[in-house]
Amino acid sequence: PAGMLTVLSAWIGMTPDPRWSEWRHRRILMESAELQRWRGTAYTLSRMIELSTDVASTIIEDPSDPFVFTVKLPRGTNDKQLEMVRGLVESHKPAHTGYRVEVEA
Repeated sequence: PAGMLTVLSAWIGMTPDPRWSEWRHRRILMESAELQRWRGTAYTLSRMIELSTDVASTIIEDPSDPFVFTVKLPRGTNDKQLEMVRGLVESHKPAHTGYRVEVEA
């Protein structure tokens, strides 16, 4: 039941975004085991962005600056999606890293 989604999220240590629809929340919960397995990686961050916003992102890691990465978003990404992406990056990135978010022109 829909009321259990928050309980299930709490069991796995996930804080659901209040902007998520029930369908989106279920979809993220269904992939949570795989996401936890790859936690802290570019794959997980990119997948969470896509699951949460329907925006396909590209994560670029520059070997010359190993503690900063760039999240590239496609043209047409709106302000609401951009705000959600920044929040997701903040909550899923490794603590010792910095980041940039760029929208293609």
